[in-house]
Amino acid sequence: MAQSKTEKIYRVEIDNKYGWFVSTYGADQFDQVLKRQLILAKRNRDSEDFQPTEIQQTLLKLAETGDYSRVHYKIISTSDKDDYVARARIIIGEVQHYAPEQVFGQSVSSLYFIAGLSQHPLLSDLQKMMNKYPQFNLGWPIDADKYQQQMMAPGENEYTKLRAQALKYWFDQAGGDLSWLYSSEQTAAQMNYAQTYQWLRQNKPELINWYYDQPSDTMGMIWHFTDINNMANILSYQEITSKNYGQANNIIENDNAAASVNVSATKPWVHDFARFYLRPQTPTQYRNEGIYQYHGDHPDFTAMPKSLVNYRRDGFWTTGKPAHLPVPVFIGFSLKKFLQRGGHLTKGSLAGKRVADQPAEMYDDDLSFLCENVADIYSDRKAPSYLKHTEFIVPDKMTFDAADILRIVVRSEAEKIVLLTMLTEHDSFLFSNKQAHQAIDPQKYIDRIVVDPGFFYFNGSTVQTGAGTDTRNQYHLHLQPAVAPENLTRVEKQFGYEKTVNGNELQVSVPELKQVTLKVRDVNGEEKVVARFHDPDWILGASKWIPSKRKREISAARGYVLKNRYYSTLYYHGQYCKLWREEGANEWHLVGSHQAADILTPADQAILKKVEESCREEFKPADVPEFIDPAIILTEDPTLPGLSDQPTGPGDDDDIMDDGDFLF
Repeated sequence: MAQSKTEKIYRVEIDNKYGWFVSTYGADQFDQVLKRQLILAKRNRDSEDFQPTEIQQTLLKLAETGDYSRVHYKIISTSDKDDYVARARIIIGEVQHYAPEQVFGQSVSSLYFIAGLSQHPLLSDLQKMMNKYPQFNLGWPIDADKYQQQMMAPGENEYTKLRAQALKYWFDQAGGDLSWLYSSEQTAAQMNYAQTYQWLRQNKPELINWYYDQPSDTMGMIWHFTDINNMANILSYQEITSKNYGQANNIIENDNAAASVNVSATKPWVHDFARFYLRPQTPTQYRNEGIYQYHGDHPDFTAMPKSLVNYRRDGFWTTGKPAHLPVPVFIGFSLKKFLQRGGHLTKGSLAGKRVADQPAEMYDDDLSFLCENVADIYSDRKAPSYLKHTEFIVPDKMTFDAADILRIVVRSEAEKIVLLTMLTEHDSFLFSNKQAHQAIDPQKYIDRIVVDPGFFYFNGSTVQTGAGTDTRNQYHLHLQPAVAPENLTRVEKQFGYEKTVNGNELQVSVPELKQVTLKVRDVNGEEKVVARFHDPDWILGASKWIPSKRKREISAARGYVLKNRYYSTLYYHGQYCKLWREEGANEWHLVGSHQAADILTPADQAILKKVEESCREEFKPADVPEFIDPAIILTEDPTLPGLSDQPTGPGDDDDIMDDGDFLF
């Protein structure tokens, strides 16, 4: 028998999700590993019998641009080509280091060979793993008849013998009953889920953007609805919290609910859950969406928006302070994915006297309530409010990453600019290491931030764009309808911030970049931030990178000089991008490459250059320390490593994280 070839087992990471490849190619030929995987992906895509797996779909999307800079890999082990048991042991051990949401769906047909491991796992162990990672295709025979045929197949080669032994092992563990693997009956929850969305597609096609995401082909969505200030925090920390958790940890800045709803109409346990709706345009949203200005201590209720007042128009619609969510933003996720992660649908709204005293009594875990009431849940006017407010809930908080976000919906292009500005400022203010910056990078979901009027009522005022009034700005950002001058405050100051770096207080200022904040005295007489943008409005952020002494020495040894660089984040004529420029140079490049960024007009190049070169920093009480720990590096690397992970020229060594790097 010929000696088996040695195969390398690769762990591949793309945007903080992991998959595993097996190949005879070594690390110096990883481009061939990818090429082989793409051939398989295209074959499945073009086949009538197969569909590309999740990781194959991701690779196909990368292939459209030819940019594989987000693909990172490592050889975790090797095995003989025919040693399926060893390979299964390695991959099983690897997979279990990661949460299900961090693992790509893929075909890993060797996994059921864990039957050959010495510890003789139980069937319940296998089922537990399959339930935890349902995105894995383990390559089982297609039905019970094929199962028994392959289990009894003669041992023509080593693979066939091992497969027969593994299948026989599980057959014996199940006592000859394969219904656990080939049950023709769906669970009640699966059937109700399918019936619910089949009904919606047939009867509510005009609402498809509420319950279906076309780019990801996701049927069934949950939506969190909050003020733009809260949304900036949510996207920065990548978690949606309960009211109690968020307030205890200073994450929630603006409470969305009316005082009467919070105090008297909601059971205390409800505030321990992160809450989502199945749809936009709920009655709650009608009442609290929009910028409502102050009307005085003795207002004329007949002059107020109908959404604020009772039907007699002689008072507010609620006792106490009315709800006020000035700038609403929606973020949407897959319902099925987060049900699998432990969330629960509820039997209607969790506000009101009909709510049970214990959470479990409100769970709709078989989804029968959803299926029976789908028409009313997605109704426009006539259905009871408690049905339209049917919720999805998670204890304490729901964590997510960029790949989980299906859509972020805003009311206007201006409010998209405000959100991106806030996110860029949060990145500067709150985080001080490369990993954190990369995890929250809006480039990972920028194409999923959309303007969709079909989600909103447009009550009160909104932030809108008008024609720019000077040469520095693309737009004139303003409120429409306008609020009274005495209720509007515009604060302008130079952009800057303070943060603690390695025990030293860092003060950063960019005098040529102005920060503009619009505040409105709201219907309750409270001052609320409704917009944050910059002047120029297309420059979201600017900073300067100073390489360490060690990096300068390394670059010198390789024959080139590594200079200081400026980094800028822009939203330029609808295009979000990150650029870098060497100090003293006149040409910008796209971050992650040396590709020239020829997108700016000469006039705007001069503006950006002036802003960048105004960057100033000061450490107090000491100057810049000689040693800065790698954990506090304040920027992502100037360029990403090549697929070979071998530096090949100027810039490629920038992935070396050094203790002297500094960016402010």
